[in-house]
Amino acid sequence: MPRLPSADQLAARFRRRVNPAEQRVLAVLQDAAHMAGSPLYLVGGSVRDLVLGRGHLDLDFAVEADARLVATAAARATQGHAVLHDAFRTATVTAGPVNFDLVTARREWYPEPGALPVVEPATIFDDLARRDFTINAMALRLDGPAGGTLVDPHGGMTDLAGRSLRILHPDSFRDDPTRLWRAGRYLARLRLRLDPETAVRASADAGYMDAISPARVHHELQRTLGEHRPDRAFAELHRRDVLNATLPGWTCSPAEARALRHGLAHRSLYGDELLLAVLLATCHDEQVEMAVHRLALTRRQALVLRAMPGAVRTVRRLMRSPATPGSIAPALQHYPPAALAALALRWPAGRGAQAVWSFLHEWRQVRPRLTAEQVQTLGVRFGPQLGEVLRQLRAARLDGTTHTLDDEQRLVRHWLAERGDECARHVQMEETRG
Repeated sequence: MPRLPSADQLAARFRRRVNPAEQRVLAVLQDAAHMAGSPLYLVGGSVRDLVLGRGHLDLDFAVEADARLVATAAARATQGHAVLHDAFRTATVTAGPVNFDLVTARREWYPEPGALPVVEPATIFDDLARRDFTINAMALRLDGPAGGTLVDPHGGMTDLAGRSLRILHPDSFRDDPTRLWRAGRYLARLRLRLDPETAVRASADAGYMDAISPARVHHELQRTLGEHRPDRAFAELHRRDVLNATLPGWTCSPAEARALRHGLAHRSLYGDELLLAVLLATCHDEQVEMAVHRLALTRRQALVLRAMPGAVRTVRRLMRSPATPGSIAPALQHYPPAALAALALRWPAGRGAQAVWSFLHEWRQVRPRLTAEQVQTLGVRFGPQLGEVLRQLRAARLDGTTHTLDDEQRLVRHWLAERGDECARHVQMEETRG
């Protein structure tokens, strides 16, 4: 954990972190906030990441006025575009290469656990009090003589210094159980520890995940899969019983976390559905359908996950006998590559994983040297016969029993001769003429 800056150092660090384009937009935004009679604050995770000196700095601002009006004025002055969100009086502004979020400082309350909050305009202190964790409940004032003032009413800086993740009030997880998922991400990403009282509340309130809609669960799932080290985040979620509370029986054991970590090297090839399939690889068919519904999976994610049980059964069946590449490839070719890769990552030892990787990296690309048209000129009819011959040619090439175009032509003639039908007689007549 780096040494934390003072408020003055934090303001100076912010000025250094914003580029010239952002500085121009910020000046316009300050003017728009001033015209609305409001201070301008950098808030939440943006302040946290500024304190920690982490990577890219998101621009998240708050005003004690209607953010929609301020955003509209700033967008107009920069010839940008504002997307307004009426339900919570927030806005997203794009001004050339610069993007920022602007919120109306507000207080909120939850009519029931897991429900969306009811909100009303309020002060920056009220706004910080509604946030999830103390480390996200800080604001840096950016305008006027008070610019550079750090607003930290809940001890976020102290908790960052102590590497502690702490909720702001005892009902925090009950009000919004998705905060349990966020806790898992912060613990993993920032290498923090749960405050003891927060740990007690997390264990006591994990069951409230039942109150969260599938769409909101899916949002948290996607954000967690998108982490730089999702294996750490899912291990934390498993440790806090959040996974099981979200989907009964869902775990992330050390072996599963290790497979997930190894899967990161393949994410660019197979997508995040690979990581999800690794996590849910042991689900049987009924559990898969439960996961598809509870996690509101996309069509592609559902396709991969639904293929997993069958892929596991197929590979186990193939490995019970001395299968060859020529018999393995057609048995695997109908499964999504991400499902097969997840299988190999989840059970990396033994011939099964080796066969799957060989198929994915080499065998599935192998085709006969003869084209379908060339096979037909040898006397094979279009239709099921042609498909059968092409499959045999591919298997022969995979198994190394054919090496040249002549080898494949001989195999086709032998197949025709064995059938003893009119195709064979046609070929024999042609050879006699020759």
